Amino acid sequence: MDWDKLKTFYTVAETGSFSAAQEPLRRSQSALSRQVATLEETLDVQLFHRHARGLKLTEQGELLRKTVEDILEQVSVAEMSMQEGWSTPRGPLKISTTAAFGAFFLAPRLNLFCELYPEITVTLLIDDGKANLSVGEADVVIRSSPPEQSELIQRRLFSWSCGAYASPDYLRCHGIPQHPQDLDHHHLITLGRDPDFDALAGRWLLDLGADPDAPRRSRAAIGDVHCLQQAASAGLGIVALPSIVTPALLGLAPVLPTYSSPMTNIYFSYAACFRKSKKIAALRDFLVRSLDTVDLT
Repeated sequence: MDWDKLKTFYTVAETGSFSAAQEPLRRSQSALSRQVATLEETLDVQLFHRHARGLKLTEQGELLRKTVEDILEQVSVAEMSMQEGWSTPRGPLKISTTAAFGAFFLAPRLNLFCELYPEITVTLLIDDGKANLSVGEADVVIRSSPPEQSELIQRRLFSWSCGAYASPDYLRCHGIPQHPQDLDHHHLITLGRDPDFDALAGRWLLDLGADPDAPRRSRAAIGDVHCLQQAASAGLGIVALPSIVTPALLGLAPVLPTYSSPMTNIYFSYAACFRKSKKIAALRDFLVRSLDTVDLT
């Protein structure tokens, strides 16, 4: 059996469709379909039930998927065993995370991490932490919800909340809210897409102190958290941003500082076969040390 075709089959099985497997494998849907069809012909078995809603593994397909998974895990264990002989962490390290954590916390600290571990090469994926660890799309996922796969190792990294912020120019023009009810008379800017913010802050800023019979509306909804911060810095209105930001560095001032959104957990996850990985341990310990210096409430 051709290993390239086995890897294609496994990625399609893990992602659930040929279209979803295109990105991690960097091949067209038709090319992937042909490879799986050729593998089925070689083995003389049907690996997938094909229907309008996607693909479902046959009994033989599930057996092959588990076999390939075992092989990948053994290869990863062998790699980790060899790395154990190295005196310092090294090698490529691919991190999948959310726009908020990536932009406001991790990216500003990558220089220090790379200085501490010069033999680790970091790739930072801002993909909402959606990378599939089972097919090698990333080594580590950092996101607000725990992974669904039971075979992954996870730890709660920290908890954060959101606070309200605005630029000094905006507050000079429109006044500083003293009570939550004062937000009725201000321009409120909300994040329109980021799933972590939807879960974390949601309508918190719109609902804070609001009359249920007179709901507030946002002046604008912005789909990227970094653009949201830029708009607030330019004076568009009051925004909710995570407690990992440093408002002074963004040119923002806290608004109603005694109020914050409900807390949410952030999880650090990786495959069990990387349990002894020095580079993953280095990243985890670095983040824990860095978070100890930040007030997340």
